[in-house]
Amino acid sequence: MRHIIEIMWLNKIHRLSFTTQSDPSIIFHGSIRTKPIINISHKMEVMKLKIRHIRHATSILCINDLKILVDPVLGPKGTYPGIPNVPDQSRNPMTELPVSVDELLSCDMILSTHTHNDHFDVLAKELLPKSIPVLCQPQDEDKLKTAGFTDISPVDRSIEWNGIQFTRTGGRHGHRIIAKRLAPVSGYIIKAPGEPVIYLTGDAVWCPCVEKALTRYKPEVVICFSGEARLHLGKPITMGTQDILEIHKTLPAARIIAVHFGTFNHCRLTRNALREFARTEGFEQQLIIPADGEYVYL
Repeated sequence: MRHIIEIMWLNKIHRLSFTTQSDPSIIFHGSIRTKPIINISHKMEVMKLKIRHIRHATSILCINDLKILVDPVLGPKGTYPGIPNVPDQSRNPMTELPVSVDELLSCDMILSTHTHNDHFDVLAKELLPKSIPVLCQPQDEDKLKTAGFTDISPVDRSIEWNGIQFTRTGGRHGHRIIAKRLAPVSGYIIKAPGEPVIYLTGDAVWCPCVEKALTRYKPEVVICFSGEARLHLGKPITMGTQDILEIHKTLPAARIIAVHFGTFNHCRLTRNALREFARTEGFEQQLIIPADGEYVYL
Protein backbone atom coordinates (compact mmCIF):
# COMPACT_ATOMS: atom_id res chain seq x y z
CA MET A 1 0.00 0.00 0.00
CA ARG A 2 1.27 3.44 -0.89
CA HIS A 3 1.07 6.26 1.65
CA ILE A 4 1.34 10.02 1.26
CA ILE A 5 2.55 12.08 4.21
CA GLU A 6 2.53 15.87 4.31
CA ILE A 7 4.83 17.55 6.80
CA MET A 8 5.37 21.23 7.52
CA TRP A 9 9.10 21.85 7.93
CA LEU A 10 10.75 25.27 7.82
CA ASN A 11 7.44 26.78 6.74
CA LYS A 12 7.12 24.57 3.67
CA ILE A 13 4.95 21.56 2.97
CA HIS A 14 6.98 18.44 2.14
CA ARG A 15 5.15 15.46 0.59
CA LEU A 16 6.55 11.96 0.71
CA SER A 17 5.25 8.87 -0.97
CA PHE A 18 6.25 5.43 0.24
CA THR A 19 4.93 1.92 0.69
CA THR A 20 4.58 -0.10 3.87
CA GLN A 21 6.73 -2.79 2.25
CA SER A 22 9.67 -0.36 2.11
CA ASP A 23 12.47 -1.64 4.29
CA PRO A 24 14.43 1.54 5.03
CA SER A 25 13.15 4.05 7.56
CA ILE A 26 12.38 7.58 6.45
CA ILE A 27 14.12 10.01 8.74
CA PHE A 28 13.78 13.78 8.76
CA HIS A 29 16.51 15.95 10.20
CA GLY A 30 15.93 19.58 11.15
CA SER A 31 18.27 22.28 9.98
CA ILE A 32 20.16 22.34 13.30
CA ARG A 33 19.72 18.81 14.56
CA THR A 34 21.55 15.58 14.06
CA LYS A 35 18.84 13.52 15.78
CA PRO A 36 15.64 12.85 13.85
CA ILE A 37 12.56 14.92 14.46
CA ILE A 38 10.46 12.15 12.94
CA ASN A 39 11.31 8.55 12.31
CA ILE A 40 8.68 6.79 10.22
CA SER A 41 9.39 3.09 9.74
CA HIS A 42 7.49 0.48 7.81
CA LYS A 43 5.61 -0.21 11.07
CA MET A 44 4.30 3.37 10.99
CA GLU A 45 5.35 4.02 14.61
CA VAL A 46 5.11 7.79 15.00
CA MET A 47 4.98 9.59 18.34
CA LYS A 48 1.89 11.73 18.72
CA LEU A 49 3.28 14.86 20.35
CA LYS A 50 3.42 17.84 18.02
CA ILE A 51 4.50 21.34 18.97
CA ARG A 52 4.20 24.33 16.69
CA HIS A 53 6.33 27.26 17.73
CA ILE A 54 4.60 30.48 16.72
CA ARG A 55 6.67 33.43 17.93
CA HIS A 56 8.48 34.48 21.13
CA ALA A 57 6.79 32.38 23.88
CA THR A 58 3.64 31.62 21.88
CA SER A 59 3.30 27.98 20.85
CA ILE A 60 0.60 25.44 20.11
CA LEU A 61 0.93 22.11 21.91
CA CYS A 62 -1.02 19.38 20.15
CA ILE A 63 -1.83 16.71 22.75
CA ASN A 64 -4.66 14.17 22.65
CA ASP A 65 -5.95 15.82 19.46
CA LEU A 66 -6.39 19.08 21.38
CA LYS A 67 -4.64 22.36 20.64
CA ILE A 68 -3.25 24.20 23.67
CA LEU A 69 -2.26 27.80 23.01
CA VAL A 70 0.64 28.91 25.20
CA ASP A 71 1.09 32.60 26.09
CA PRO A 72 -0.86 34.21 23.23
CA VAL A 73 0.57 37.37 21.67
CA LEU A 74 -1.41 38.35 18.58
CA GLY A 75 -0.26 41.90 17.85
CA PRO A 76 1.15 42.57 14.37
CA LYS A 77 4.72 43.73 13.95
CA GLY A 78 5.33 47.12 15.55
CA THR A 79 2.09 47.30 17.54
CA TYR A 80 3.66 48.30 20.87
CA PRO A 81 6.49 50.66 21.87
CA GLY A 82 9.87 49.09 22.48
CA ILE A 83 10.96 48.36 26.04
CA PRO A 84 12.88 51.53 27.00
CA ASN A 85 16.58 51.96 27.65
CA VAL A 86 17.81 48.84 25.89
CA PRO A 87 20.18 48.89 22.88
CA ASP A 88 17.60 47.91 20.26
CA GLN A 89 14.76 50.44 20.29
CA SER A 90 12.60 48.70 17.71
CA ARG A 91 8.88 48.58 18.29
CA ASN A 92 7.36 45.30 19.43
CA PRO A 93 6.75 42.69 18.23
CA MET A 94 9.71 42.89 15.86
CA THR A 95 8.39 40.08 13.64
CA GLU A 96 5.03 39.27 12.11
CA LEU A 97 2.94 36.29 13.10
CA PRO A 98 3.85 33.32 10.85
CA VAL A 99 0.24 32.10 10.89
CA SER A 100 -3.17 33.68 10.57
CA VAL A 101 -4.80 35.02 13.71
CA ASP A 102 -7.79 32.78 12.94
CA GLU A 103 -5.61 29.69 13.40
CA LEU A 104 -4.75 30.81 16.93
CA LEU A 105 -8.34 31.75 17.76
CA SER A 106 -9.43 28.19 16.96
CA CYS A 107 -7.35 26.57 19.72
CA ASP A 108 -9.08 24.56 22.45
CA MET A 109 -7.47 26.07 25.54
CA ILE A 110 -5.07 28.79 26.70
CA LEU A 111 -2.16 28.01 29.03
CA SER A 112 -0.81 31.21 30.58
CA THR A 113 2.51 31.41 32.41
CA HIS A 114 1.92 35.07 33.35
CA THR A 115 0.25 38.14 31.88
CA HIS A 116 3.07 40.53 30.99
CA ASN A 117 2.24 42.06 27.60
CA ASP A 118 4.91 40.03 25.79
CA HIS A 119 3.13 36.84 26.96
CA PHE A 120 -0.57 37.77 26.90
CA ASP A 121 -0.97 40.95 24.91
CA VAL A 122 -3.79 43.46 24.64
CA LEU A 123 -4.91 42.17 21.26
CA ALA A 124 -5.08 38.57 22.50
CA LYS A 125 -7.33 39.72 25.34
CA GLU A 126 -9.56 41.47 22.82
CA LEU A 127 -9.75 38.80 20.11
CA LEU A 128 -9.67 35.41 21.83
CA PRO A 129 -13.11 33.89 22.51
CA LYS A 130 -14.14 34.80 26.03
CA SER A 131 -15.55 31.31 26.63
CA ILE A 132 -12.28 29.51 25.86
CA PRO A 133 -10.86 27.62 28.87
CA VAL A 134 -7.86 29.40 30.42
CA LEU A 135 -5.38 27.84 32.83
CA CYS A 136 -3.30 30.40 34.71
CA GLN A 137 -1.42 31.12 37.91
CA PRO A 138 -3.79 32.14 40.74
CA GLN A 139 -2.45 35.69 40.89
CA ASP A 140 -3.67 36.37 37.34
CA GLU A 141 -7.26 35.15 37.74
CA ASP A 142 -8.74 38.58 38.47
CA LYS A 143 -6.85 40.22 35.58
CA LEU A 144 -8.23 37.66 33.15
CA LYS A 145 -11.74 38.02 34.54
CA THR A 146 -11.46 41.77 34.03
CA ALA A 147 -10.45 41.07 30.42
CA GLY A 148 -13.75 39.21 30.00
CA PHE A 149 -12.72 35.56 30.11
CA THR A 150 -15.37 33.39 31.76
CA ASP A 151 -13.85 29.89 31.97
CA ILE A 152 -10.73 30.44 34.09
CA SER A 153 -9.05 27.69 36.11
CA PRO A 154 -6.31 29.01 38.39
CA VAL A 155 -3.73 26.30 38.94
CA ASP A 156 -2.62 26.30 42.55
CA ARG A 157 -0.71 23.02 42.44
CA SER A 158 -2.14 20.68 39.82
CA ILE A 159 -5.21 20.36 37.64
CA GLU A 160 -6.49 17.89 35.04
CA TRP A 161 -8.10 19.06 31.83
CA ASN A 162 -9.40 16.56 29.25
CA GLY A 163 -7.06 13.83 30.47
CA ILE A 164 -3.98 16.10 30.52
CA GLN A 165 -2.33 16.87 33.86
CA PHE A 166 -0.89 20.36 34.47
CA THR A 167 1.31 20.89 37.52
CA ARG A 168 2.41 24.45 38.18
CA THR A 169 6.05 25.14 39.01
CA GLY A 170 7.74 28.24 40.35
CA GLY A 171 10.30 30.46 38.70
CA ARG A 172 12.45 33.53 39.24
CA HIS A 173 12.08 36.17 36.54
CA GLY A 174 15.54 37.66 36.93
CA HIS A 175 17.69 38.42 39.95
CA ARG A 176 17.26 40.23 43.26
CA ILE A 177 15.00 43.30 43.23
CA ILE A 178 14.14 42.97 39.53
CA ALA A 179 12.91 39.41 40.07
CA LYS A 180 10.68 40.65 42.91
CA ARG A 181 9.24 43.42 40.75
CA LEU A 182 8.51 41.07 37.84
CA ALA A 183 7.01 38.31 40.02
CA PRO A 184 5.00 36.19 39.97
CA VAL A 185 5.70 33.90 37.02
CA SER A 186 5.00 30.20 36.61
CA GLY A 187 6.01 27.16 34.61
CA TYR A 188 4.14 23.90 34.07
CA ILE A 189 4.79 20.18 34.00
CA ILE A 190 2.46 18.65 31.41
CA LYS A 191 1.65 14.94 31.43
CA ALA A 192 -0.66 12.88 29.23
CA PRO A 193 -0.87 9.10 28.78
CA GLY A 194 1.50 7.88 26.08
CA GLU A 195 3.16 11.28 25.66
CA PRO A 196 6.58 12.57 26.73
CA VAL A 197 6.54 14.61 29.95
CA ILE A 198 6.92 18.30 29.08
CA TYR A 199 8.36 21.05 31.27
CA LEU A 200 7.44 24.56 30.19
CA THR A 201 9.85 26.77 32.13
CA GLY A 202 8.04 30.09 31.80
CA ASP A 203 10.06 33.28 32.16
CA ALA A 204 12.76 32.15 34.56
CA VAL A 205 16.49 32.05 35.00
CA TRP A 206 18.34 29.06 36.45
CA CYS A 207 17.23 28.91 40.08
CA PRO A 208 16.24 26.35 42.74
CA CYS A 209 12.64 26.22 41.42
CA VAL A 210 13.82 25.19 37.96
CA GLU A 211 16.31 22.66 39.33
CA LYS A 212 13.60 21.17 41.57
CA ALA A 213 11.19 20.78 38.62
CA LEU A 214 13.84 18.99 36.59
CA THR A 215 14.97 16.60 39.32
CA ARG A 216 11.48 15.86 40.68
CA TYR A 217 9.55 15.34 37.43
CA LYS A 218 12.39 14.33 35.07
CA PRO A 219 10.75 15.75 31.93
CA GLU A 220 11.71 14.30 28.57
CA VAL A 221 11.09 17.63 26.82
CA VAL A 222 11.97 21.07 28.22
CA ILE A 223 10.49 24.10 26.46
CA CYS A 224 12.88 26.79 27.60
CA PHE A 225 12.01 30.50 27.50
CA SER A 226 15.41 31.77 26.46
CA GLY A 227 16.60 34.90 24.63
CA GLU A 228 18.52 36.23 27.65
CA ALA A 229 16.17 39.19 27.96
CA ARG A 230 17.63 42.15 29.84
CA LEU A 231 16.29 45.45 31.06
CA HIS A 232 18.46 48.56 31.20
CA LEU A 233 19.95 47.51 34.56
CA GLY A 234 20.83 44.22 36.15
CA LYS A 235 21.33 40.65 35.04
CA PRO A 236 19.23 38.72 32.50
CA ILE A 237 15.59 38.05 33.32
CA THR A 238 15.21 34.97 31.10
CA MET A 239 17.53 32.09 30.33
CA GLY A 240 20.82 32.52 28.54
CA THR A 241 23.48 30.09 27.44
CA GLN A 242 24.71 29.10 30.91
CA ASP A 243 21.18 28.55 32.22
CA ILE A 244 20.43 26.19 29.34
CA LEU A 245 23.71 24.37 29.90
CA GLU A 246 22.64 23.82 33.52
CA ILE A 247 19.39 22.24 32.28
CA HIS A 248 21.38 19.91 30.05
CA LYS A 249 23.80 19.00 32.83
CA THR A 250 20.90 18.22 35.16
CA LEU A 251 18.99 16.10 32.62
CA PRO A 252 21.39 15.10 29.82
CA ALA A 253 18.81 12.95 28.02
CA ALA A 254 16.12 15.64 27.85
CA ARG A 255 15.38 17.36 24.55
CA ILE A 256 15.54 21.13 25.04
CA ILE A 257 13.34 23.28 22.80
CA ALA A 258 14.59 26.86 23.09
CA VAL A 259 12.17 29.67 22.21
CA HIS A 260 11.76 33.37 23.10
CA PHE A 261 14.07 34.90 20.46
CA GLY A 262 14.08 37.95 18.25
CA THR A 263 10.52 39.18 18.77
CA PHE A 264 10.76 41.62 21.68
CA ASN A 265 13.54 44.16 21.82
CA HIS A 266 14.91 43.28 25.26
CA CYS A 267 15.96 39.76 24.15
CA ARG A 268 19.70 39.87 23.47
CA LEU A 269 20.65 36.23 22.76
CA THR A 270 20.19 35.08 19.16
CA ARG A 271 19.34 31.64 17.84
CA ASN A 272 22.70 31.43 16.07
CA ALA A 273 24.65 32.33 19.21
CA LEU A 274 22.88 29.65 21.25
CA ARG A 275 23.34 27.11 18.48
CA GLU A 276 27.08 27.80 18.36
CA PHE A 277 27.34 27.63 22.15
CA ALA A 278 25.60 24.24 22.21
CA ARG A 279 27.97 23.00 19.52
CA THR A 280 30.97 24.13 21.53
CA GLU A 281 29.66 22.56 24.74
CA GLY A 282 28.67 19.32 23.02
CA PHE A 283 24.91 19.23 23.53
CA GLU A 284 23.70 20.34 20.09
CA GLN A 285 22.07 16.95 19.53
CA GLN A 286 19.73 17.59 22.47
CA LEU A 287 18.86 21.14 21.46
CA ILE A 288 16.07 22.22 19.11
CA ILE A 289 15.72 25.89 18.17
CA PRO A 290 12.62 26.15 16.00
CA ALA A 291 12.03 28.96 13.55
CA ASP A 292 8.83 30.96 13.88
CA GLY A 293 6.01 28.83 12.54
CA GLU A 294 8.00 25.59 12.57
CA TYR A 295 6.57 22.26 13.73
CA VAL A 296 8.50 20.02 16.08
CA TYR A 297 7.51 16.35 16.25
CA LEU A 298 8.64 14.24 19.20
